[in-house]
Amino acid sequence: AGDAERAAEMERQRDEMRSAMDADYAARRLRLHHALSTENWEEATVEARALCAMLVEVDREDSYKTWLERTRRIVQAKYDKSRESRKKKRR
Repeated sequence: AGDAERAAEMERQRDEMRSAMDADYAARRLRLHHALSTENWEEATVEARALCAMLVEVDREDSYKTWLERTRRIVQAKYDKSRESRKKKRR
């Protein structure tokens, strides 16, 4: 009985963790979409990086992962460029 109870508890905890991860993934996708639509390159960079990290186990040929990696590189470049232009304005 003890093993069955422990197994059931572990399954419950697994399901809770999966639900939390799914919710975090959905929230990050929404924040990325908003950041891209408002051209907030800093936030887009943060969210794209986080999503890429969450998809580390997904096949490299996956179309969403490919798009996300490309988007991450583009928004990082835009963010870097915007930081450089702000530094120049301060001088």
